[in-house]
Amino acid sequence: LLLFAACGPEEKPTTEGTTTGAPTTEAPTTQNKVETPTTEKPTTEEITTLPVEDEWERLCLVEDGEAQYVIVNSVSSSGRIIEMVAAFKEEFAELTGATLSMVLDSEPPVDAKEIVFAGTGHREDAAAIWAETAYTEGRIATSEDRIVIASYSEDYMEDMITYLLRAIYEEEGNWYVDVDMINLSKNSNTKLKQVHYDTKSGRLQGFGAYYSMEGTVNVTYENTNREEFEAYQEKLVAAGYTKHTENKIGTVEFVTYVNGTQTTHLQFRPDESAVTLNIFRDQYVPAAEPATYTTLARSSVSYIRRYGFDGWGLSMILQLADGTFIIVDGGKSDATDRNNMIKFMKDHKPASHEKPIVSLWLMTH
Repeated sequence: LLLFAACGPEEKPTTEGTTTGAPTTEAPTTQNKVETPTTEKPTTEEITTLPVEDEWERLCLVEDGEAQYVIVNSVSSSGRIIEMVAAFKEEFAELTGATLSMVLDSEPPVDAKEIVFAGTGHREDAAAIWAETAYTEGRIATSEDRIVIASYSEDYMEDMITYLLRAIYEEEGNWYVDVDMINLSKNSNTKLKQVHYDTKSGRLQGFGAYYSMEGTVNVTYENTNREEFEAYQEKLVAAGYTKHTENKIGTVEFVTYVNGTQTTHLQFRPDESAVTLNIFRDQYVPAAEPATYTTLARSSVSYIRRYGFDGWGLSMILQLADGTFIIVDGGKSDATDRNNMIKFMKDHKPASHEKPIVSLWLMTH
């Protein structure tokens, strides 16, 4: 009331903001004795930049009861991946009431609104996401309207599918996912540097990536060739690896590369058109040069008959040229099996060895 009483009939309050959002520069008149407020009124520009409501970028999966997306799967997906995708489609329908149609990645996309499972054909952005995904990682990534689920582990693939289903929400009858919520990854070993194997027609064998102790990862590609095998070695060299040793047994080739505390073993089986990679930290590597030894026995592989536990299990003994032994598993705890294994080694050890010498004992599981 005092403010308006102090204003003359042709004056306006000078504390209002202009239409452009900038405060006025008109000075108060000398007859205006009202104290200026200590807190200035925010300008129009300041008001519009206040966080009134967070706006999330989101993708609409179902609109007016109709699915807006298509499922894409690979022509070479494993049986388990096919089952996962079918289960996802069923759960999606139960949740939203809409049915997702399906296509194979061998078919060119009609629309970018796709949920891509293990499929990269005709989809360069999906292929790029897979190329950036580590062997030890499960990942969901978006490329504009496309959602890509990538993992070399079927277990991680299942985890990502479960997460995606949980991230879907309903609003005013439509179903959405927030982009920021579904772009995520799960990695079992971020310290393991992994160089990906590139292949045009090859595919991962079995269940994809196998994990072992200390972050070791093992993958096998089938339907590959020597050109791709040699190209991978060039990628290793470019990544700072050096060739440590190589060997050949029959037609099978073995090469080992090291890079600081990282090691990658390669195995190429041309008769099967297959390449196996074994990637791990630390250097458990073969000697760069073959060891010198005196031949004391003929190299052999023997399977020891099992009696305990209905005879199932494995007990295998390899004898090396130096007369020492490598044991694989050895069977379960059974007195007869135990005595037979020890007797076999005593009977076949060189005369110069006082007792059988086991150079390596490998326990598979």
